[in-house]
Amino acid sequence: MENNETNENNKNSKKRKITIVSIILLIVLGIAGAVGYYYSTRLKIEDFTKLPEAKYPKTNKNMKMVNYATYRLSNDNPFYFSETKVCELEKDLRGYFVDNAIDIGNGCVRLFTYCKMLDAIAKDFPELSAKAKEYKNKLDSIYGPAYLQLLYCMDEFGKANIFFSEEKFKGIEEKIIKSAEKNPLSKERMPYLFGQHYTKEMALQIFNEIEVMIGNKGNYKELIHFLQYHPKTLTCYVQYILSNLCCGKTLEMEASPNKLNWTFLIPKFWDVSLPESDDPYTQLLFYSKIDNISGGVGYYNNINRQNAESDEAFLKEISGKVDFIKGMVNISNLNITRNSVITLGDKKVLLVEYSGNKKANMFLDGRIYIFLSKYSIFAYMFNVEGLSKEYCFNSIERNIPLFDELVKACKITY
Repeated sequence: MENNETNENNKNSKKRKITIVSIILLIVLGIAGAVGYYYSTRLKIEDFTKLPEAKYPKTNKNMKMVNYATYRLSNDNPFYFSETKVCELEKDLRGYFVDNAIDIGNGCVRLFTYCKMLDAIAKDFPELSAKAKEYKNKLDSIYGPAYLQLLYCMDEFGKANIFFSEEKFKGIEEKIIKSAEKNPLSKERMPYLFGQHYTKEMALQIFNEIEVMIGNKGNYKELIHFLQYHPKTLTCYVQYILSNLCCGKTLEMEASPNKLNWTFLIPKFWDVSLPESDDPYTQLLFYSKIDNISGGVGYYNNINRQNAESDEAFLKEISGKVDFIKGMVNISNLNITRNSVITLGDKKVLLVEYSGNKKANMFLDGRIYIFLSKYSIFAYMFNVEGLSKEYCFNSIERNIPLFDELVKACKITY
């Protein structure tokens, strides 16, 4: 018994050591920036090893905020980001940084790389300099706070000045130059490293890629964890998320005898995937480590409305079809705690709140938003799974304003 416990402790210790090394590695691989920072509590680096594993950090709209910035940098420096408010971190948020350091760092590398690209494009094509500056300002406004939140965490441990330096980034660029033979595309995408200039075609392609970052047309996988560390994400600032941290999705559906388009928003810090092929109803699945939210969107066509005189009457009929609702979330032991027809924006919506569990010793709370368009049913499903009922309930409660706004924002067109 003692040997087993010792082995388990060794495994955990090894895992934590690997994580610390990974943090240092991610910074060596690409996170470069300023050489001095406001505000520092200067925790000991050994405290990294004492942090709890934090797979699912909690949002908190009342989290204490502090001003934070890079300084001694001019506005034209590629690593300059405007002063902003970041969250004063609790242990679970520091732990989340440790557990997801590489993934968070990948997003930071993408941000820095595009900043340098924009500066080089502006020099190569003066006629594009105004557009490049506009993109740079957008990256600063939307992504800068996530970078500064990350930097704030490093600065708490007194390590920002060591790792976040121009010298580190120059070392990385030297490695890119040395590996150019194996990766010739790097000369096209970063010609400034080789004493060359951008082609107009490549410059415009990079502009299009940045449009994805700052607009609502899509997202990059590398940015999901990075944006999960955004202060507006951590405080669940709904209106900011809707305006700046969401991407639009449009699904084309068969709706006999016509087709319809279902357009909706998904936060960029939610990981989106396709359902299993044997699921004919669920169109997309999504998941976020922040508050451990999972769910999806579902579409049900050719529904028999029987004798219902109105959408509201038909929604009330659906509220009594327990097996149909259980099938939506694929939980047989579902316990419906409330269902009612509410109004969200221009929609009459059947709101179903439920609890249950998919695994032993685990709890689950969720909400389904069901609304209609002609003879089709549309559904948003949001779940939180956890070790206690209280955790699940509280996670759902914190995110209800966001769920409601996502439902209100969707549009159906024929």
